[in-house]
Amino acid sequence: MHTATVRLRMADLSREMAAMREWLDRTRYESAKFTYDQDGDAAVISVEFHKAEEAEKFARHFEDQERRRSPPTIE
Repeated sequence: MHTATVRLRMADLSREMAAMREWLDRTRYESAKFTYDQDGDAAVISVEFHKAEEAEKFARHFEDQERRRSPPTIE
């Protein structure tokens, strides 16, 4: 599995989760697992993909969308 992790503000969680779902539907990528943890006023979203390329594209897209959050990581 390949995991993309993005960090965003809790205040943006609902909007960003909807945007992530729309992006996944539009690209036809299937996430294997989608989790989040709260870290103070931030949410840490982890999305597992079967393909490294899909994890990289997901992370890159959401890094560009929310430049104020910490950069995503790929494991």
